Amino acid sequence: MHFPAIDNQPAFTQLALEKAVILPDQHDWAELEVLNPGFRRFPVLLNGPGHVLVPTARAQEWQLAATEFQALPDSRWRQVVVRRGDSLSRIAGQHNVSVSELRQFNQLDSDMIRIGQTLLLPSREEKLDYVVRRGDSLWRIAKQFGVSVKDLKRWNQRDNNRLRLGETLAIHLSAP
Repeated sequence: MHFPAIDNQPAFTQLALEKAVILPDQHDWAELEVLNPGFRRFPVLLNGPGHVLVPTARAQEWQLAATEFQALPDSRWRQVVVRRGDSLSRIAGQHNVSVSELRQFNQLDSDMIRIGQTLLLPSREEKLDYVVRRGDSLWRIAKQFGVSVKDLKRWNQRDNNRLRLGETLAIHLSAP
């Protein structure tokens, strides 16, 4: 069998992340997901190793894109360690979230959890300022943060669905 020669060059590069960030869209995340299996919670990258791996061929493009990643302070998320006797419904009830929100946010395929497992919960009192980017819509932003379009419009005193690039929207991680 003949095997072609392979260049001895790295296939990926580390891109530094100074803090937790929100990725701009799911299409780009699909590319990163393969190289970064430890980051499972699209679109938010929390408490990672301080870097993300990107394809070397697109390193400059990702470096430029990283300057526009929206920072998200780690204090906006709480960690809950599963203890004996805990269940998703019990934890959800204690933290005023639904079981489906808890499953969706932690990307759980079932209601099964293990003692010692860490679950992440959004701090429900927090407000996030989101800067509108190209391709955004109220529906996409609402879906990204698990809120309704109706609430998003109410928080931002809107009566229409039009967005402007660079506009800042207030997003409450729980509806008041």
